[in-house]
Amino acid sequence: MKKIVKFLSLILCFVVACTCLTGCFVTYDKEKDFKQVVAKVESYTIVNPENEDETYQTEEFKFHKYQLANFIASYYESYLNAGYTADDLIDSIIESVLTQKIVINTAYAYKEFGLIRWSQYEEEDITAYKYQQVDSYLEQMKTTIMEERGETYVSGGITPEDSSSNTSTKYPVYEDDTIVGYESWSKDQLVSECMYYLVPANATDVVKEEYREKFNDLVPYALIKLLNDYNKSVSYYEGVSSTELQAEATALGISVTDKTDYEVINAIDDYYFNKKQSRNYIVSANRIPGLFGDDKTRSLENNAMDRVLTEVKEQTDAFSNISAEEKQMIDDAWATINEVKTTKGISYTYSALAESYIMEYIVGKSYREEVLVGLLEEYIESQIGVSSKEVEDRYASILASQKEAYSDDINNYISDMERGNMVLYHPVSGYYFIKHILIPFSTEQLADIEEYEGSAIGQQYNNQEEYRNYLATQIVSYEHKDGEDYGEAKSISEIEAEIRKTIAEASYGEKDKAFTKLMYKYSTDTAGFGQKYGYKEKVSFADGEKSTFVPEFAQACADLYAKGDLYVLSDNIVTTYGVHIIMLTKVVDYETETGLYDYATPSDNRTIYQTLENELYDAKLSDFFTKWQNEEIVTNYANSAKVYEEKFENIIEEMTK
Repeated sequence: MKKIVKFLSLILCFVVACTCLTGCFVTYDKEKDFKQVVAKVESYTIVNPENEDETYQTEEFKFHKYQLANFIASYYESYLNAGYTADDLIDSIIESVLTQKIVINTAYAYKEFGLIRWSQYEEEDITAYKYQQVDSYLEQMKTTIMEERGETYVSGGITPEDSSSNTSTKYPVYEDDTIVGYESWSKDQLVSECMYYLVPANATDVVKEEYREKFNDLVPYALIKLLNDYNKSVSYYEGVSSTELQAEATALGISVTDKTDYEVINAIDDYYFNKKQSRNYIVSANRIPGLFGDDKTRSLENNAMDRVLTEVKEQTDAFSNISAEEKQMIDDAWATINEVKTTKGISYTYSALAESYIMEYIVGKSYREEVLVGLLEEYIESQIGVSSKEVEDRYASILASQKEAYSDDINNYISDMERGNMVLYHPVSGYYFIKHILIPFSTEQLADIEEYEGSAIGQQYNNQEEYRNYLATQIVSYEHKDGEDYGEAKSISEIEAEIRKTIAEASYGEKDKAFTKLMYKYSTDTAGFGQKYGYKEKVSFADGEKSTFVPEFAQACADLYAKGDLYVLSDNIVTTYGVHIIMLTKVVDYETETGLYDYATPSDNRTIYQTLENELYDAKLSDFFTKWQNEEIVTNYANSAKVYEEKFENIIEEMTK
């Protein structure tokens, strides 16, 4: 299932960046004036989209002046450097914060309605994140302590991923978008799977028929969501018997009367969701500070842990505008941590802090809401279905359009092929298509070729081409993993042997796909990766016209075309760039049509049907999401969001006083 560009996630990216404390113990503070409410979202009612009789009443949300000042302090310089004004920044902050709250309200409501399934996987993700934050605090504190000692600390701890890290790679990464798992199943198969797993074993025939009718009314992605939610939850409790589940639920005060095992699991997960803690999160002992290592290491870690507690305590003591209930929960958490410190030692306060309400309040809440919004998005995506008739109609429309466009101007066909667009109709064009793998000369080899005439070794060869061919046998290169050079260098003979063996062993229908994967593994011609059909080449040239390829490459392509066998490899072709291995991938000697259940090319992972279905799904999802956004978010914002501009019109000047 492809995901749309997330309006919800964009909101979170802006706000969570500031609400999550990633090792910073400094809190902005001002006088009493800065405790004023500058904006708020009033309480409003959310209606269950699947049951109008069920509603959820939100709590009023207040956004204070000091919170606005915190955001301004974080973004002011970068915003102005980007050419925006301070007013632009303030408007953006307030709109984002209030919109985020409305989105989060919706997520909590849908969780209450049972439209969102929160399992122990999500809860453990939150707990892991809180541990990562404590790790980050410890690493910072150890660095500070070592600097005070005049020493350098080399971090070896576990810290949260840097969201700003560069994710670009040297080479493109092969993406296998083959449809697997439930998404490849028919609706009848999905309904049968839901009947098997989600219907109580002791259900009467009447109840079973009610379930079947309910499942038949759902679109495939909604059925997939039900099954994924089930598998995610049940697999966590694998090995726990029905008796043990019921005993655990009863001990937690949960009624198990007339409940299936899955319903009991849901109830247990909801219990821990409300408690905001994991059921049984296990942290590795070697991660706990002060337990392992030499005396110096343990002393440093214990000292750092003690300082972290002091810093976090100072921070929580400075919290203002929190409810009496929240303050009491924080105070209770500190009492527990202090008891652990006294009875067990400083090392054991690590887990006590990480799993306390303190870390839930500081970082857990915002991350929890981010995860909830992700589940909300999954629910929205599960509401869209595409019928076979819609796909068939779309196919017929595209085919008719391409026949007309390509008949009017053959360049329309060539343009679509070069762009990698899905082509259903192939007219006789006078072109054929090839793919190639380039293993390049090294920088040093290229310099040697350039200096051939004056080089001593060059004198052993009759000409530069002969010398270049010799150097080609000495080429070494690397395979690519995750878009980067990987492992030990391989000789050209090793790489060639692998390529030829792989293609020889692949079935006829899989040779193009196998070659494409090898391109991603070895080729350095980055332009070639984006060629769905390969590079085009003319069958024949007019007088005075010639190929755009270098002569050796062009001749090898022509030789492959003359043989006329698809998916056959050329010999090693040496050019000024390095060694090329070429494959003939497409020849159009007569008009052809790609069928609805065919692949656009043998290297594709989805049939035409699956590709069109996905495109229609994305388009319908975009329309559905826009409608949902307007009805659920924009409307509630207009009706419930209030902004008091007069209370912050001079905030920049007041912050600098």
